[in-house]
This record gives sequence, structure tokens and C-alpha cells, in this order.
Amino acid sequence: MIAVAGVLNVALNTWIVAVVLCAELGTIGAFVLAAFTHPAPGGVTVAPMTAGAVWHGGFGGVLTFAVAAFVGFETAPVFSEEAKHPRSVMRATVGVLAFLLAFYCVAAWAIPVAVGADRVVAVAGDPESGLPFVVLDRAYGWGLSLLASMLLVTSVLTAMLSFHGTVARYVYAMARERVLPGWLAVVGTAARAGAPVGGSLTQSAVALAVLAVVAVTGADPIGVLFTWLEGPCRARHGGRAGRAAVGPRRCGARRDPPRPARPR
Repeated sequence: MIAVAGVLNVALNTWIVAVVLCAELGTIGAFVLAAFTHPAPGGVTVAPMTAGAVWHGGFGGVLTFAVAAFVGFETAPVFSEEAKHPRSVMRATVGVLAFLLAFYCVAAWAIPVAVGADRVVAVAGDPESGLPFVVLDRAYGWGLSLLASMLLVTSVLTAMLSFHGTVARYVYAMARERVLPGWLAVVGTAARAGAPVGGSLTQSAVALAVLAVVAVTGADPIGVLFTWLEGPCRARHGGRAGRAAVGPRRCGARRDPPRPARPR
């Protein structure tokens, strides 16, 4: 599915990600509303959001998770050459950062409000607690919690699609600069107009090879594949945040890949 979507026009992929993302944000918003309108005994408290509450044991893990929650915002400039107005990419990136900062803070605050600040650690650590789905069940019935469970799966797929597109465009840019073979800079036509087909197929082949190695060796996908690769990739991804404004030209690639446009 990801391999097929990766060679299609970026507009189609954008719609897929946008629809799923709106559903996810709506579901999280419903959870926040349920938490603050039906708080645990003790009512709404700001104790979990104070500076003293942050410096408890496990701060390093919390900080790592917080940083990981923002990974991906820097990929927007990769699509700047396919945007109708390249300046809008910069505004979108800054806007996303501001929105995520506020949204994550409120969503994180809603969890101890819903289950109680004195119980949140125990409840969150209990896999049988059903958090946060039990909060949605209590406020809206089982339908929304089922939707939330489905969105957990679709969120993984859309994240894969987003990062697939980013890697494909990096491959395209390096091929255009002659760092990689020129045929990797081929872009699609018609329904695939503007899509970096060469980079997308390369990314699909690499992913298939990695999964094949994991399957043959019987390695744990989470304990080995994710843990070993996620850290270095995050470090490299974050290091590129300030210089990620490269990507394919929309429908403009020739057999001899064009040079990138000079910065405006």
C-alpha cells in the first residue's frame, strides 16, 4: 500500500494524510473534552503541570518522548518545490510547531485530570486499564473508542506514507545533484505527475530488504528493528531540520535532471 501510494501524485497522498490526521485530532479533542467535563475525584488540578512535577524519576525518558513527539515537522520544506506558494511551507511549519506545543500540553494535562493525579502513574502503567479508551467509553460510548483503536493503525500507515515520501524526495534531490545515479531522479507523469518514482521505488526496495532480513533472522520488530534504527534516524532527521528545503520539481524533471533553483 505504501509503495503504491508513494509513486502517485503528492496531492492524493496529501488528502489521505489530511483526512486521517483530522480524524485523529478530532478524537484527541473529544478525549480532552471528556476529561475536563468528567474529571476524576478531586476535580481539575494543575499539579501535574507544575515544574516540581516534571523533575521526578524518569525525566530522561519523558524528555526523549517529548522530543520524539515533534519529529517530522521539519519534513515540510522537502515538499516546497511542489507547493503552489513556497513561502506557505515556512508559515505552515511555524504554525504546526505552535499548534502542536499547545495541543500536546492540553492533551497531556487531560490524562491526569481524567484518572486522577495520584493514580495516573499506576493506571498508565497497567495494560489492563484501557487508558485512554476507557475515558472515551465513559463519555461517549464504545463507538468512539473503537474509532480511536482503528486510528492507531491508520496513524502508523500515514506516518509510514509521510516518511516514505520524505525519503523518496531526498533520494531524488541527491540524484539530481549527481550524488546518486541519475535514473533515480525520474519523476512520474499523468496520475504520477511530479512524484519521485525513482526515489520511491528505491525506498520500497530498501524497506523490503530490511523486513526480509528481520523475518529470516527472527528478530523482534520492536526490540531490534525499531530500537536500533529509530535512534540514529531521529538524530539524522533532526540534524537536517534546518536544511531540508530540497525536493523534486513538480512535473519539471527531464531525463537529464535539472539543477535546483537558487534560493529566493
